[in-house]
This record gives sequence, structure tokens and C-alpha cells, in this order.
Amino acid sequence: MVLLAIDLFKRKPSVLAKYHRKYKHVLVDEFQDNNYAQLEHVKLIAKSGEVTVVGDDDQLIYRFQGAYLTNFQDFQTYFPNTTVVTLNQNYRSTKNILRVATGLLANVEEREKTNLETENEAGDMPEVVACSSESAEVEFVVNKIRQMVGQPVERRNGSEAPLTYRDFVILSRRKMEGKKYAKALKAYGIPSVYIGEANIFSSPLLRDLMAYLQIASNLTTAGREITRLMKSHGITEQNIARINHSAKRKAREDPTDMDFVFETLKDCDIPEVTQEDEAKELAEQIRKIAALENSTAVSEFVYKVMMSMSDLYRRWIQDDEPQSRRNQLLLKEIYRIAIEYESLNPNGALDDFIKYLNLMGQFDLELTE
Repeated sequence: MVLLAIDLFKRKPSVLAKYHRKYKHVLVDEFQDNNYAQLEHVKLIAKSGEVTVVGDDDQLIYRFQGAYLTNFQDFQTYFPNTTVVTLNQNYRSTKNILRVATGLLANVEEREKTNLETENEAGDMPEVVACSSESAEVEFVVNKIRQMVGQPVERRNGSEAPLTYRDFVILSRRKMEGKKYAKALKAYGIPSVYIGEANIFSSPLLRDLMAYLQIASNLTTAGREITRLMKSHGITEQNIARINHSAKRKAREDPTDMDFVFETLKDCDIPEVTQEDEAKELAEQIRKIAALENSTAVSEFVYKVMMSMSDLYRRWIQDDEPQSRRNQLLLKEIYRIAIEYESLNPNGALDDFIKYLNLMGQFDLELTE
């Protein structure tokens, strides 16, 4: 895609000129991960020199995609009037961690030398532990946490308090490697949150959101999605089974492809159903969401479903737990995707947006705070 854009800009100067007029200033974040083609793209679109790049070549991790250590130098060669601002203050790490990291990187050829400093405490020396197997590695980490929890530690604010499970984090090089630790922690009854799921669309929260979208797109055949929402709204399995059984009986007598789940939920005229009020409340919520679908743009519709017409967002702002923050980020990411989709397809329908989300679900999407 980058190469096609470069080719287009070089073949069609009028197209490039359009983007020059549209974007007077260009900002490139994580510049250390740019490859040659991406740098060429920056050079074309920021020809005037009104460009700022931010990065740290010590954090270069995309060499397998063509990123290289001298891209900052190449940038300065092409933009000779560049002003370099070096940020030397490290706010995250202890002195000992910073010392070890700096020592490891000292002999890397062609890297820009930086003198990082921190005002944080010295901290413990990092340990390198060689385990005989993956299972031994997991066992070591779990046992280490169990040994340390409850021990007093001096906090950065000067107070002293015992370590709790909240104070521990396990970082892995790849997402999937974290799963073995998550399973082991669960087996030992240690509370933890695994946030390394590659496919965000597999999360229960986004499956609920997708259910709302599918229902709004085609209410009369969304029985499976409505069943999901009945479960998440606390309607019992017995009552769900009774509603679905009644709906199937009605569908068999009707020549159309309607599944009658919504109609049955709305009327709730089944004597055996013991949660009539809850069923009708959910049906009214669904009716309002479905009625809104044709009167608003996709991004506005998604925003209203998340923020006001359901409790998808409200239920995760009651505390500051890691899972709550992650779910807030998930919803914000879907809203960002909706805006992106709308910019590409101003007249796109909700059904097309759902297909777009299903396509996006085939890729790993990173969540950032």
C-alpha cells in the first residue's frame, strides 16, 4: 500500500499537490519503526519541511519489516534544517534497570548514543533466570509472586505497604506466550487479568456490541443476537428457552424468513416466563436502537449505542480495574474504526460497516492507553 501511494504521488503531481494543500504540518510517531518506503512517503508528503518525527532508535523492533537504525540520520540528511530535541529523562524505570538496559545497548552499531537519567530510586538489580523448560519457567514466576506477595516495600511516595497481587505484572515478548502464565495463575487461584488476546473482537464486550449492530441491521432475523443480549441482561436460561421455543413455533407457521424472537420478547405473552418486565425492558431498548439505525450516520449510531442507549460503556467506568480500563479502550477503538470507515465510505450503511468489522477481525489490533 505504501509503495502504491508513492507511485501515485510520483505519477500524478496534481494528487500530491492536493495533499500538500490539505496537510500543512505532518507528525510521524514511532519513527524508528519506519522503513525506506515509509521514509520516502514522508519526504513526498512533507516536501515543505513542516514535519516533526518522534522516536527512539533503542526501541526499534520492526527490523523484520524493513526498519533500520540510520533512518533518523537519513531524515536529517534530507531535511538539513532539522532541529533535534533529545529527551534524556526516564520516568518509568529504576536506576538499576536503566543501567542494565543502557549497558546492553552500548555496543549496538550505528545507534544514536543517548545519556538517559532517572530520578527514581535505585531499585533491585534485575535477575536473569535460566529455566530448564517452559513449565519450569512458569513455575518459577508463579512461585516468585507467591513468595513476594505480602512483603513490605517502600513506595515511591515514601510510604511503606505490603505487596499485593496488583503490584505484579508479567511481560512477554509475544502475546501468545503470556497465555501460559495466565492459565497457571488461574490454577493457583491468583487473581490476574490477561490482556494479550490478539483478536479484540473475540471479547465478550465487543460480541455484545456486534449483537446490537446485527439486531439493528436486521431485526426480524436476529434471534441469535437477541438471545445473547437476553443472557447478558440477566434473563434466565429457562426463560430464554421458553421465549425461543414460542418464537420457533410462530416461525414455522409463517412463510417469511422472520424468526419471531423479537416479537415474542416484545409481547412476552407466555405464562411460563417469570421475567416479563425484564424481557419487555430489553425489547424496548432494542426497538429504540433499531429505530435509530436509518436516521443517523454510522459513527454517530455506534457512539449512541455504546454510550447512551445501552450500558456497554457505563458498566465499565465504575472502577479503575485493569479489565475495566481495557474494555473502555475496546469501545473507543471501535468508535475510532467507525469514524475511519465513515471517512472512507461517507454513505456507507450499517450492514456494510458490520462486514467491515468482520474483515478487521481477521487482523491483530493493538490497544494503546
